[in-house]
Amino acid sequence: MELYNKQNISKLNIDNEKFLYLKALITNNLNFYIDNCDAEIILLEHEGLYIPLIVTDNIPNQTYLTSLISSYITYPKQILNNKFVNLFFDFFSNILTYFNMDKVIYVNHYLISTNINYEFSDKQISDITTFLKQKFPDYAICFRNIAHETNETLFNSLKYNKFRFLINRCSYYIDSDNLKNVFKKQSLKKDLSLSKKGKYKISNSVTDISQQSKLYNDLYINKYTEINPKYNKEFIKMLKDSGFESYSLLNKQNEIVGFYVPFVFNNTVSVPWFGYDTSLSQKDGLYRLLMLNIIEYAKNNNLNLNLSSGVGEFKQRRGAKPYWEYLAIDYSHLNIVRKILYFVLIEITNKISFPLAKFFNIKFF
Repeated sequence: MELYNKQNISKLNIDNEKFLYLKALITNNLNFYIDNCDAEIILLEHEGLYIPLIVTDNIPNQTYLTSLISSYITYPKQILNNKFVNLFFDFFSNILTYFNMDKVIYVNHYLISTNINYEFSDKQISDITTFLKQKFPDYAICFRNIAHETNETLFNSLKYNKFRFLINRCSYYIDSDNLKNVFKKQSLKKDLSLSKKGKYKISNSVTDISQQSKLYNDLYINKYTEINPKYNKEFIKMLKDSGFESYSLLNKQNEIVGFYVPFVFNNTVSVPWFGYDTSLSQKDGLYRLLMLNIIEYAKNNNLNLNLSSGVGEFKQRRGAKPYWEYLAIDYSHLNIVRKILYFVLIEITNKISFPLAKFFNIKFF
């Protein structure tokens, strides 16, 4: 195994958009592209695979992509917005911060909400974790976006290697074999009728970095939460320079009112970079039109489609199946206090917080 960072990444000369993306992140630092991400990214080479590692050092006020505290303390605190509950969250957050809960290495993390994982074997997981424990003995090891439904081999390999599973969110998935059938759904038929009216059209040749950045931030940061990743203009430009496809939703004046950038990996596509003009009427159906095109993209390319979390009823009406995602964490090599805190976080979340959230229909993630 070998690690590649800013000092030696130039040794590698791989010509595909994902490597160019990772190389840019390594060369220029993460906070050059993501305003609320102060972490380090390095590449791990193992058996011909180049695996991005995100090394976080317990720095506060990070995006949830690189912070357990943001995911499990800050976000539910914002959602519940209750003075009494906030006191508990603040107390617990201070303890977790003091004892380095966010000192973590994330494996195969592309700085997106929905990573698509390799199906690592038992031995590969053992080799990777042994290597990382030797190189980074004071860091917990974490795999994001783990689910039995989408990564059965990896899920079982992590379980075999004694990783603990921390429930994270409900996501939605359409298998490539079922994509042709979802167009029989009444909701998609209505979306197709809306598309045929011609008020908006999709183009993969019209881009505007400033506008796409604005649409993303208006939706994910201004409308939802400050702990979503704050991808800036440099990030959107870097996606284009790295060779990622970009699809824009245009009005009749050829102005961009929506966009998405697909991320294809291991025969599956997710859409981590997405936005639309939230000031326009919901009757215009911008979200519906973008989702329709995303589903068509997956069907035309014979890809599985991971639609990530959120708006579950909408996605299920269009044929997506729900499943639970987990973070898989190995903290067995850490000191006793940190072991206890990870154990407590996992037990409280899995056995109390999420069951209560489901009971009261609270949408945390």
